[in-house]
Amino acid sequence: MEVRVARVVEHKGLSEEDAIRRILDTERARNQFCRRSFDQDVTDPCHYDLVIDTGRIPVEACAEVIATAFRGRFE
Repeated sequence: MEVRVARVVEHKGLSEEDAIRRILDTERARNQFCRRSFDQDVTDPCHYDLVIDTGRIPVEACAEVIATAFRGRFE
């Protein structure tokens, strides 16, 4: 959450409180949509092929990992 808040503060120019509120509201809406539309829990790791902690891995390296995974899956 700390990394997410910092990114929202930086990119959207919000206060920390507003950033937290925005993150939680977005998360709640996304969870509700997935539950209503697909009867799925977005927190279930079985729904994801790849999870990357962008707080520990630089964004450029994340992009390379994603591109490599994509090529490995679809080429």
